Amino acid sequence: MWSNNAAAARLARTTSGSKDSSLQDRRHLKIAFLAHEYPKAERESGGVASYLSIAAHALADRGNEVHVLVCPPLYAHERDLDEMDGRVHVHWRKPPSFRGQRFVIKALGGYWALSHFLSGICGYQFVRQFGPFDVIEYNAWGGHAWLLAVNPGSALVAQQHGIPSAVVGRGSPIKVSRDMAIAEWLNGWTVRRAHVTSCQSQYNEETLRSVGWLKEGAVVRSPHPIDWRVWQRVTPVARTGPEVLWMGRLDQTKAPEVLLRAMAETPTATATLVGNSTDVHAGVPYIEWLRTFQPATCRFIGRIPRAQLLPLMSQARVVAMTSWFEGFGYTALEAMASGRPVVVTENMGIAEYVSESGAGAVIPPGSPQALAKALRPYLDDAEYAQEVGVRARDFIKRVMDPDTWAASREQIYRQAIGRQQRCPTMRQPRPECCDQDARTPDPVRNNHGLRFP
Repeated sequence: MWSNNAAAARLARTTSGSKDSSLQDRRHLKIAFLAHEYPKAERESGGVASYLSIAAHALADRGNEVHVLVCPPLYAHERDLDEMDGRVHVHWRKPPSFRGQRFVIKALGGYWALSHFLSGICGYQFVRQFGPFDVIEYNAWGGHAWLLAVNPGSALVAQQHGIPSAVVGRGSPIKVSRDMAIAEWLNGWTVRRAHVTSCQSQYNEETLRSVGWLKEGAVVRSPHPIDWRVWQRVTPVARTGPEVLWMGRLDQTKAPEVLLRAMAETPTATATLVGNSTDVHAGVPYIEWLRTFQPATCRFIGRIPRAQLLPLMSQARVVAMTSWFEGFGYTALEAMASGRPVVVTENMGIAEYVSESGAGAVIPPGSPQALAKALRPYLDDAEYAQEVGVRARDFIKRVMDPDTWAASREQIYRQAIGRQQRCPTMRQPRPECCDQDARTPDPVRNNHGLRFP
């Protein structure tokens, strides 16, 4: 039974016993990623899937054995499947289920808490079947590693993708449900037990610290990689019309209504919004509420696989992201790789990269006036948009190349392995060995922080 403490102890002893003191000197690692999505031709996916695909392949190309567990949320109707995606082992698993599941979801007021809890069981079963692993990387929002974190037998790396709901509820109209709060508690507990927590930017690190998630282990900053070569095929910006592209979920967090209201102030331009919606606003489906003030110059085309974004990107002169909060903003990364200027809000992890590289504009969230003002220079002047887009693309090539990222990521993993060997269990609030390590300058943090070429 998955809840058997003896079984958990056996797993920890088996995994810990597989390591020796020479592991730090080995070139190749056995790496596991735990996540809820991964790119597949016949289905749509988000930024986490794009990150996983690029990261896993970049590490596998360096000779590492890479496994990806994909355990989607409840009712995703996935069947169990083990397959190879190039050199990457991909394992699709259905979340565990039990009688009375719908009653629990109703009592909690949502499915996130239960989904994260069951994902942790799925992650534990996966490691028992395919482990031991040298290092396990998991999404800080998803719960896939909470059971493994009880007594970790492998080095644990928490990768921060999203923003804690406690932060989302500050200064925005978004209300945090009880279900979401329970899920966040479980995620925060899991992140605090990681040997290393990886954040994409200073903003991400500050948000995690503000909710008390960073209490144990080292913290490193590592921006997402992107295969910029894929995006070289898009049409040059100078040959585009005045069109804005917006991509993401149509919900309160992403705030697409800000773009719709901004477009009312720019009647000579058009906008395309890509994404689906399951949200509700004042008892009305969110998409229907948006249509009540949708300008004639804007169109919704639903959610599509990321592979179909190239033609849409080729039509766009500028890409906008209007989120109240966003862990990073992979869409903006893809736009920059395509040579497009981007306009993002200041509450996004990628905002500091946009400012540092001069790849676009950073605005306060929730302001249609600020968005319209930021978009206008690019919509009115294609040559200027081209100039900014070139800066964006050059920055991506220098800083977020997959090969460069993979080499630095291996250093982060080896740092985590070293900490796991010094602190085999993270059960104590702050192990003495971890305190000592925290006082030592972090070579990965120093070499791979926000110091751009």
